[in-house]
Amino acid sequence: MKAILYDPQLFYNSDNTTNTHTSIKTTLFDKPFVCHIIDYLVNQGIKDIQILLKAEDNVDMQSMVGNGQRWGINIAISSDIGIQRLNSCLVNAEGDFVIIGSLFTLPEISVKNLPDNPAGESYTVVDRQNIWTGWNFISISDRYMRNFSVIRLFYSHKKQHAMGKIVLPCLSIRSTKEYLNANIDTIKRKNNDIIFPATAFEAEPGVWLSRNVIVHPTAVIKGPAYIGPDTRIDDGAVIGPDVVIEKQCIISKNTRIKKSVICKKSYVGQGLVVKNSVVDQRHLINVNLGTDVMISDPFILGDLDSSTFKSRITSSFRNIFCLAG
Repeated sequence: MKAILYDPQLFYNSDNTTNTHTSIKTTLFDKPFVCHIIDYLVNQGIKDIQILLKAEDNVDMQSMVGNGQRWGINIAISSDIGIQRLNSCLVNAEGDFVIIGSLFTLPEISVKNLPDNPAGESYTVVDRQNIWTGWNFISISDRYMRNFSVIRLFYSHKKQHAMGKIVLPCLSIRSTKEYLNANIDTIKRKNNDIIFPATAFEAEPGVWLSRNVIVHPTAVIKGPAYIGPDTRIDDGAVIGPDVVIEKQCIISKNTRIKKSVICKKSYVGQGLVVKNSVVDQRHLINVNLGTDVMISDPFILGDLDSSTFKSRITSSFRNIFCLAG
């Protein structure tokens, strides 16, 4: 079987599709979301994947997935998004179905569990809110769908046409709120297609720690929670429930974090309360309020990639030592 993955922004603009904080590089548990999609497709027996995306994203995608060798499959990346290109992928495909899927969603479905299909019907997948996931299963015997124009194909969730509809739970990074929910659903193990990092272990029920994690003895971690590699949790911090902290983060003393994601290389300052939010270095996005605040003070939220922040932290420690002396 063949799969075609695409960036939805190629075909239509929608505020519910992506935003400035989710992209093809967005990670889930320190791993690009697209790699989780490929893991899923490989488990479905897919050997050939075509990825369609904007030309400016080709280099990033190549660095994340390469040619598919690590999965033992073939991956071709293209910014040729014409109707003829997609239709040729459909016409030349082999097997029972061609899977066409968005790079921003992952429905929980097994090809083996698709409905009986004696008429060779094609299917579109919607989530539990009846929103199209961006995924279609196109039957090889469905000549009408195999010769569909690309625009009509990607709007078929509205037109329905001859396609059956399957309602399924779905992980999504189309928006920051959906990204937060995807992380929480994953640590609750609601989607069996997501593979936890091999370096993580379950320190206690629902609490997953990766390598080189430092947790102060007075810190408390309440599951479900995931702490990524090379992360430090300082004294008095309370983490969880429903928290994902990615790699190389620092959570300062007496900080409380609940139902949130802390993105990689983020510094969260002392005594903060973070809830229903995504912290992406100096960005604080509250998904309930719909607010996105850039914090200018690096001692509240900081970027651990920043040389300026590192120098200020070092300077502060020097001043403390001088005062202590």
